Amino acid sequence: MDAYGKIQFRNTDLNQISDNHERQREDQKFQDSMNAYQVEEAVGGSSPARKLPVKQHISVLQKELDTMRKEIHTNRKIIQETTNSLNQIENSSRESCSEVVKYISTELDQLGDDLSKVINVEKQETAFLRNQIVELNQDKVKLQQNTVLLNTRVEDVEQTVGIDL
Repeated sequence: MDAYGKIQFRNTDLNQISDNHERQREDQKFQDSMNAYQVEEAVGGSSPARKLPVKQHISVLQKELDTMRKEIHTNRKIIQETTNSLNQIENSSRESCSEVVKYISTELDQLGDDLSKVINVEKQETAFLRNQIVELNQDKVKLQQNTVLLNTRVEDVEQTVGIDL
């Protein structure tokens, strides 16, 4: 709640306290006049109907009713302002959430693309290395064959010359 709302709540509280004191004073006046009426009636005073404080009581009730109407009106304003603030917060949070979702989805797409590129590079390197292994195995076989051939020639030369190397 903003500072204006807090001040408004405090003003409302002060107004309610002031109105409560006023109502208490009015009620006390009413009670005093009722007590005076009862004392006068017990003593045997004249014309009790004239002394009955009905008009005063009605005016007190009317003031209380007006105060209650003001409080209701103030409370309705506060409720409306709170509802508006809630709606603004809800809208801003939705916008923030959608921005975060958009950012995350963009980042995920980019990470997916990067991962695909890395996987393709790795596949190419794996294929290249397999080809190298095949070539090396072929070279190894050729070297083994050449070694066998050279060993055979050396044996033939040794037999021809008759010298054992």
